[in-house]
Amino acid sequence: MSNEFNMTLFNDGGNPYRDLLEAFLKLPLGGTDEVFALFASLPGAIMKEGKGPMQRFVYIPGTRKDRVLLTAHADTVWDERYGVAPIEPEDPKFMAGIYYSSSTQHGIAADDRVGCALLWGLRNCGHSILLTDGEENGKIGARYLRKHHKRLYREINRTHRMILTLDAPGHNCYLLNQVDYTDEFREYIEENLKIVQGTMSGGSDLEILCGKLCGANLGVGYVNPHRNTEMFFVGGWNELYRKLYDFLQNEHPRFPTSKKARFKRKLARLLPLPARVWRKLKRDGFKATAAAVWRRIKR
Repeated sequence: MSNEFNMTLFNDGGNPYRDLLEAFLKLPLGGTDEVFALFASLPGAIMKEGKGPMQRFVYIPGTRKDRVLLTAHADTVWDERYGVAPIEPEDPKFMAGIYYSSSTQHGIAADDRVGCALLWGLRNCGHSILLTDGEENGKIGARYLRKHHKRLYREINRTHRMILTLDAPGHNCYLLNQVDYTDEFREYIEENLKIVQGTMSGGSDLEILCGKLCGANLGVGYVNPHRNTEMFFVGGWNELYRKLYDFLQNEHPRFPTSKKARFKRKLARLLPLPARVWRKLKRDGFKATAAAVWRRIKR
């Protein structure tokens, strides 16, 4: 393991150093072993692996009573386990505060290596950390946690105040990734982190991890994900780090998801409804759809 990971890369004031970002961006794109070895070496780390590929995660429980779960994923779209041809090691280019790739075959994997760097930088804040594998190919690590480590999954949703994933494109923004959030949570995130809800669609591990707890996916500063034109703006990452550092010093209330939203999600798993019902549910809401279905049943 590189010595640069053994240094204190953040001073007491919480000012980030570029060395940390470069250390993560220079890790191999074709696998996740180096990233997992790094986080698994932290005190209190719990690493679990299943029998299938990418079925693994590292969880480090926080020490605060009002702990938040911070998450990121180690894999990239250029992982060789996805059938991608091996990539020759190549340092990312840097100019005017922007990292980019000079290759026509791959990007720099800022999604989600810069999220991992941020997770590492916040490792001593007293909050919980979760690193997953296989997010880019069906959220494999998160699904493995939910299915095969149910006690830990319940603990995450019962003993934390919220879940924050460090994985979204852009900066000064966040995504909700189809999580059953409440308006109170959305307003709290916007007011306290001074960010706005983004418009980009897509998913994240939040869809799996948020069983009874609200969560948000925070923009970590990259654009054009999964392409060779991917770029990473250091200024956006620095700003998020400063905001998160301050945010995590404060005490936060717990933000459970709404019971109605959880019921709808459980119903969706139990009843494979026709596509027209789902369209109506999305368009008209639960009450109107349930009433329509009930009228049809009574005919």
